[in-house]
Amino acid sequence: MSTIHEALRARTSRTPAAIAVACGDHELSYAELDAAADRLATRLRRFELTGPVGVLHRRSACHVVALLAVLKAGAAYVPIDPRLSLAARAEFLRDAGVRVLVSDGAPSEADVALGLPIVEAGAEEAGSGPADVGRVSPDALAYLMRTSGSSGRPKVIGISHRNVLDLAAEPRFGANGDLRVLLHSAEAFDASVFELWVTLLNGGQVLLWPEPELDIATLSQLITGRQLTRIWLTAGVFAAVAAEQPQALQGLQEVWTGGDVVPVDAVTRVLAACPGISVVNGYGPTETTVFATSHAVGDPAGLTSDVPIGRPLLGVRTYVLDDSLRPVPQGQIGELYIGGAGIARGYAGQPAMTAERFVADPFTGEGSRMYRSGDLVRSGADAALHFAGRADDQVKIRGFRVEPGEVEAALLRFPDVARAAVTVRENGTGQRTLAAYVVPAEGCAPEPAELRARLGAQLPDYLVPETVLPMSSFPVTANGKLDRRALPDPPVPGRAGGSGKTPGARREELFAGLVISVLGIAEAPVDQGFFELGGDSISALRLVARAAGAGWGITLRDVFAWNTIAELAQAARPVQPLETTAIPGLEPVRLDDDELAMVQSELGSDA
Repeated sequence: MSTIHEALRARTSRTPAAIAVACGDHELSYAELDAAADRLATRLRRFELTGPVGVLHRRSACHVVALLAVLKAGAAYVPIDPRLSLAARAEFLRDAGVRVLVSDGAPSEADVALGLPIVEAGAEEAGSGPADVGRVSPDALAYLMRTSGSSGRPKVIGISHRNVLDLAAEPRFGANGDLRVLLHSAEAFDASVFELWVTLLNGGQVLLWPEPELDIATLSQLITGRQLTRIWLTAGVFAAVAAEQPQALQGLQEVWTGGDVVPVDAVTRVLAACPGISVVNGYGPTETTVFATSHAVGDPAGLTSDVPIGRPLLGVRTYVLDDSLRPVPQGQIGELYIGGAGIARGYAGQPAMTAERFVADPFTGEGSRMYRSGDLVRSGADAALHFAGRADDQVKIRGFRVEPGEVEAALLRFPDVARAAVTVRENGTGQRTLAAYVVPAEGCAPEPAELRARLGAQLPDYLVPETVLPMSSFPVTANGKLDRRALPDPPVPGRAGGSGKTPGARREELFAGLVISVLGIAEAPVDQGFFELGGDSISALRLVARAAGAGWGITLRDVFAWNTIAELAQAARPVQPLETTAIPGLEPVRLDDDELAMVQSELGSDA
């Protein structure tokens, strides 16, 4: 067993001229990637690397060089989410034990304020030969990543070289001899490990998408133009693509999806629109190195009420146990425990939490551990596992693990909030969102929008509640505890705030109708914004696709940039309406108001 960088060097010796990484017009062969990482690793070794190295990079070929260089320097990398506030970033770096930062350019004032040495990766220096750091153990940490924590303190998970190499050894990952994979996941999301290291360790080519947004039309162009063979999409994004334009995935051999429940109808639509494609439901907490189980679907005939999360990957063991750690009979629901390959070392600086979630494996007799997932599952007749819910308060929002307690703790740090409760609700489109309830401190009256803005400055966007509802007091049960079931439904987006201005110009009318159809709301005043009305990044993806279907071009960046529907409508530009693909046996997903397309076809300009 070697390390990631040693295994990659062995791969490089076999195909040095093959393209390893491509980003726009910038390409790096395996040999060029290896040499560039050696040069940066040599510079990093000038520091006393007693802890992990933080990586502050935009997604680029240079970013891959930096990650590999950190490993070659004998350290573990910590990808930093650029959306984190300075305070949250500093807390994460402190919890992870980061001592040095790597930046892709001149460090910003915020980066300097972190008080750590910063190595500018772009400032190349001459160097030759491999970076000699001595022997690195396969059990040494390769990276650390952050997940939500119920106490309000995020958990930092350490994953070893061995864990990643075990994942890459899964036979199906290397079955395709001409592997081209899109790297578009957030750097701090463990799917990026699948997209990057699994691809490179199997001799494939990684295509990096440098922008934070990726709409369906661009995804389709990348698949066709770059001849991609495999991509990863979160369950929410996969469902959005399947609903709007499943034919966008034509040309792929595999699409991996997961992070939440994968809808059967989404799989059915994609398989019908893309002959020859395989849809793979990949399941695995970050603590088990991206994936622990998988289930491939090439024919929807066998699907019934759900898409299984499948069987264990190579070297992984799964157990369905009761509260006494005894196996439950087949077909009965129990908690999923995962052992074998891929199990993380634990949580950095949190030994009690590590002991609670990583427990002794009583079934091997080897002193090994298993991870308590908190997921409820049942085993089918074919031994495939089926997801059945959560055993605790943890939920998935847009593919990310979320502990409502972390959001509650953030709210309670505000001096004008006395009490806080956060629950999960479904919005008008059936998507799970967070709803926050607050009891203001005496003499205070914080505005919901202001509280959301403050949370947005401290937390990733998927942790910011869609609604914040102030209350004079919370309902309680007979024993005086918070009665979450008695909390009122949050207000319907679009009913408060703004003047309720109705659409004026026809284009505004069109876009108001598109927003109504995407969000499943009753009305959409054009002086309110898409996100103010309940939108999120996944529904924004659908809005862009539906606008294109109606003949108007907008980008995801437009949806985020413009504050109101009226402004978004004005920013739209006429395009050729996208044609939909008829799928035999399935009704196409249409706009709620078919007249929207007719209205648009009449528009040469606003009237």
